[in-house]
Amino acid sequence: MRSLLLLSRRLLPVPAFTGSSHPQPLDEFILFFDDGSRGNPGPGGGGAVIVKTNRHRDHPQIVWSAAMSLATPTTTNNQAEYLGLVTGLAAAARHHWRPLEVVGDSLLLIKQLEQYHPPANARLLQLYRSARHLADQLGVDRWCYHLRAYNKMADAAANVAMDGRCSIQTLHLSTRPEWAGVQDFLHNDFHHWRSSTDRR
Repeated sequence: MRSLLLLSRRLLPVPAFTGSSHPQPLDEFILFFDDGSRGNPGPGGGGAVIVKTNRHRDHPQIVWSAAMSLATPTTTNNQAEYLGLVTGLAAAARHHWRPLEVVGDSLLLIKQLEQYHPPANARLLQLYRSARHLADQLGVDRWCYHLRAYNKMADAAANVAMDGRCSIQTLHLSTRPEWAGVQDFLHNDFHHWRSSTDRR
């Protein structure tokens, strides 16, 4: 747990607000989060991506992304998943990105947050409380479970963390080749979110 708490201090600083990432009255935001653990437990990482759209649910744009490395051999999938979620919620709160919907492929975490049902595991409880506090602060009222096939952006970010054993968050998606997958899956993940939202 100590390594999880210290990680936020090692993340690279986020640049100041610029241009199109500044929220406007008709903007909507979607936070996609995911995890990875090579061994479960094993070295792992969390990924999170925030996409901005509008009330017509078109013209999606990635406004923020993060990869969080957890290289300790005791990292579990749930720890890495919660870290991705908490880091994404913290970014949304910092930049006042709301309304915000949260999307993940862990039905367990989605249900825990949506139903205010804290985990029994003491190591996850603190992360849950951080996520719950941030979600309440942001007024998150919609939690959406997606199959892994439609959560590829966050998965790609988690793999950046695991492959490079580095933690980074940025308002402008890196042009380095290892980050290409995040942008490549924007259409796939966003349009599945939009179609599932339209069916509600």
